[in-house]
Amino acid sequence: MKEEQDFRHGIEWMDFQHQQLIDKFNELHDTCSSTGCSTNRPSIDETITFIEHYISEHFGLEELYMKKSTYPDYKKHEREHLMFSNDFRQLRHRITEKGAVKPDELVSKLANWIINHIANSDRLLAAYLLKKPIR
Repeated sequence: MKEEQDFRHGIEWMDFQHQQLIDKFNELHDTCSSTGCSTNRPSIDETITFIEHYISEHFGLEELYMKKSTYPDYKKHEREHLMFSNDFRQLRHRITEKGAVKPDELVSKLANWIINHIANSDRLLAAYLLKKPIR
């Protein structure tokens, strides 16, 4: 993972929640690197539960701030959240219900999300929110 500083955008609640996701990713990545994802079911289940809560809480909070600040890229950002949520639900189902996917795919999906969404889309949102604070 990139240096964690790359994912700090200057908004305390956003940075805190992003750091929680990065920490969870690092735990899962370390576990999968040392023992293999497929042999460590509790770690996979814990990560899946965490991400379900993260999606609900973090995405909801970002979307609230985007609406209140009239963020011009709200629809695009919201679509990214929806696409990740849908992809994650399908992946979770394939991992937990069908066992049809190697859990390593979860590691890959999280890495892509952190690198592409948090480092890019959320950086743009944070820059906007810092210029136009909500009262």
